[in-house]
Amino acid sequence: MPPDPPAPPATDTLGQAFFRDGDPLARDGEPHEPGARVLRRFLLRLAVVLALLAAGDAVLRQVLPAEALLPWMEREFAAYTVKVARFAAGPAPDVAFLGNSRVHDGVVPEVLQDGLAAHWGRPARVVNLGLMNAKAAEFSALARAHFPDPPPRHVVIGLSGTEFVNVHEFQYASRFLWDAREFADWLARTPLAHFEVQHVENWLESLLGRAFHAFGVRDMLRTAAEERLEDLLAAAFGAPVPVKQRALRVQTGRYNQQDALSPTGRFEEQGPQPSLAKLLARDADGVRIPPYSLGDFSELARGDDFTLMREVLTELQARGCRVALVETPPSPWLQQRCPEFHGELFRTRMAAFAQSLGVPFVPMPPEETFLGDATYVDANHLSRAGARRYTKLLLERLVAAGFFDE
Repeated sequence: MPPDPPAPPATDTLGQAFFRDGDPLARDGEPHEPGARVLRRFLLRLAVVLALLAAGDAVLRQVLPAEALLPWMEREFAAYTVKVARFAAGPAPDVAFLGNSRVHDGVVPEVLQDGLAAHWGRPARVVNLGLMNAKAAEFSALARAHFPDPPPRHVVIGLSGTEFVNVHEFQYASRFLWDAREFADWLARTPLAHFEVQHVENWLESLLGRAFHAFGVRDMLRTAAEERLEDLLAAAFGAPVPVKQRALRVQTGRYNQQDALSPTGRFEEQGPQPSLAKLLARDADGVRIPPYSLGDFSELARGDDFTLMREVLTELQARGCRVALVETPPSPWLQQRCPEFHGELFRTRMAAFAQSLGVPFVPMPPEETFLGDATYVDANHLSRAGARRYTKLLLERLVAAGFFDE
């Protein structure tokens, strides 16, 4: 009988797996591929994929920049991105107004431009950078990282009592405006009890959105794609388009384009406006009080130093800006219901605060402005007629204070 073939050499499969010095799946003596080569091939493929994504994102950024996506944006996104970016990149105006939506709706740049042109004997340019729900944190980020260079000669900050206290309660700075310095400053000044993970997440997402355009504008891209698909299905199969939802989006998109691209930073919608006086006569209990006006006013009561707001003003002064603080009053109805934020306590604190920094403060108590509830569309915002009256008063008082003297 022929002898039995020699047995194959024993392979210590378990040992190879444990010590990572062999390939337990190798067959018939095939050479093992070194792990370094596998890793290099993986890294090369990853680099190629990332390069393709970056190239595609760069093309998308050129084809569909943020300005082109204004029709599909939410209002706050348009204001805090496109409008702020255009302000920072453009030539500095003679006067810039900072504040929240009360400033946006209440300060009419055209009125100021006409008045200042007569005062200075030359054309004047005024920009309204009132941003919804802006507070001291937003002002800080704007002054540090989103102002043109050189900055505006005159900066007017509109306040009504809620913008410079409770600085941990802002909404938009972390999502749209923070750089690393702003983020570090927020960490340093925020007590642990007020620390919110959401602000960290928002800042990290904003960094990713700046680097990766498709991520930053993903919501607008999705909305535009969905509406295009709806139109195609309607044309092909008669599928109904959500008319009300589409109409609201179209109205918002039209506003975004007019407002964010406006050379003065403000777009004034035409058409009939509500009257707070009529709303109160019909249903006073149904009128909404803004949540900030119901917040903690203890800083005002104590007369705190308002550190962050002080840093904003000193930052602007260090850059050569002349700064003024002005009251942008909510309705008399709201002032009566929330007198701690919107009354004499606020005016007294602001007068002392402004004096300590050597800047003018212009109060606007209702008994002097005659801006009654009929000149407001809601508890917070002036009507078109009320805004013109307020702006004329403001110009007169700032001129009288010598703020616009050259």
